[in-house]
Amino acid sequence: MKLVILTALLITSTQLFAQDMSRTESYDEAYQDMEDGSSMYVGGCSLHQEFEGEKFIVTQEIVEYFEPETDEVADYNRRMKHVDPKLIAAVMPIVGWGDSLIETDDITLEKIESLLFPELDLYRFNIGVGGGNGFYAVLSKVGSHYEVLSHVFDGDVEFCDKKVWTK
Repeated sequence: MKLVILTALLITSTQLFAQDMSRTESYDEAYQDMEDGSSMYVGGCSLHQEFEGEKFIVTQEIVEYFEPETDEVADYNRRMKHVDPKLIAAVMPIVGWGDSLIETDDITLEKIESLLFPELDLYRFNIGVGGGNGFYAVLSKVGSHYEVLSHVFDGDVEFCDKKVWTK
């Protein structure tokens, strides 16, 4: 438990130095209306899921899509056994509850490579929450810890670090 608390404090302190660029663009600048009535992100966060294959690529699926069941802890632990606990601890403040992802609707974890910033060691969580809502969180491994570089909830950029901003 002490390790989890220490890790959370370390993550929080590293985020103090992050610069969130997501609030520097308006909706009109960041989204393009499509003919079918949907909108597409065209803004400055290079790690938004709309840019997959264009500004970043998925290089490995670390945890294949699955739907955790709170009564199936053994299955959750089996699927997540190769995931660094520090990576899970780093994404938990975004999820907003507990110290496990078992209460989420679904989880996928991928290793990705930025085509614009290839020096970054990136991991992307795709986590479903709340029956249809979900988010992507991209974290970078820096030394022995992880820092959040982007967080997109239902297509809206909630956070995007200056390190991966293109404008």
